[in-house]
Amino acid sequence: MKASELRNLDVATLRRIEARYGQFIPPERLAAAQECAVCYLDTPQMDAYLRQRRPDLTPTERAQILGLYDRERGAIVAASDRQMVLLPSTITPERLHSLSDPRYTEVMGLRLTEGTTEMLAQRIRRDMPLAGQPSIYPNETALLERLAARIGEARVSRAYFRGEMNQLAAELDRQLGKGAFNAVVHHARNGNWTAANRVLERGLR
Repeated sequence: MKASELRNLDVATLRRIEARYGQFIPPERLAAAQECAVCYLDTPQMDAYLRQRRPDLTPTERAQILGLYDRERGAIVAASDRQMVLLPSTITPERLHSLSDPRYTEVMGLRLTEGTTEMLAQRIRRDMPLAGQPSIYPNETALLERLAARIGEARVSRAYFRGEMNQLAAELDRQLGKGAFNAVVHHARNGNWTAANRVLERGLR
């Protein structure tokens, strides 16, 4: 893709996110996102960036990363010459990460944050359209789909973008019993998807 095409892709993605989820995103965060363009790196540049920012990653893990949001620097980076067909789908979740509230990850953990991001990204892909891309977090995404179906996607969106965690937790506990929310998060953090889904389906019985 040419530089202009990459830029247009980023602008279009951000517009679709604003159109679908703008009501939940704090205006100042959305304004900041509009001023932050995606930094496209070739493979050697991406590898060097990841070596510096994520020294914990193995060479294989670095090679698999197509994009990421660096919250500390407030920057989005994407590999511009790796699997070009996946690049449009890469930009969407990283843009969502940049617009999310850090309190969501603090409470939900990384697994459920990635599941939420992927769930929301799938909505945007259908809008653009970019449907048909497989989820790289299938268990996490499936759990969030069930959670959103039970308590409403609006509550999940407010928690994700605004950090309004109390409403999400209170509604789940109201439906499934006190402690249900904490149980789901606990099981998900440990990768126990069967137990997490059981709580969502049956409560704490």
